[in-house]
Amino acid sequence: MGEMVDSRVQIRYVIGTDENGRKQTRTVTYSGVKTGASDEQILNVSAKIANLSSHNVDGLFRVNTVSLA
Repeated sequence: MGEMVDSRVQIRYVIGTDENGRKQTRTVTYSGVKTGASDEQILNVSAKIANLSSHNVDGLFRVNTVSLA
């Protein structure tokens, strides 16, 4: 397995609905996340950040970049 070289957090918010009633979302990405942080730590901080928004959260994601060679 390769070495993790980068980690980001994405928070997806529901910002409304379209004319067909489907939800519309917007994703905000935070970079510079410590690669050694646990998923639980990232979830806790991401949830606190998400709670600052007036929009409902549709998803919290961790995106890792791993070097394969």
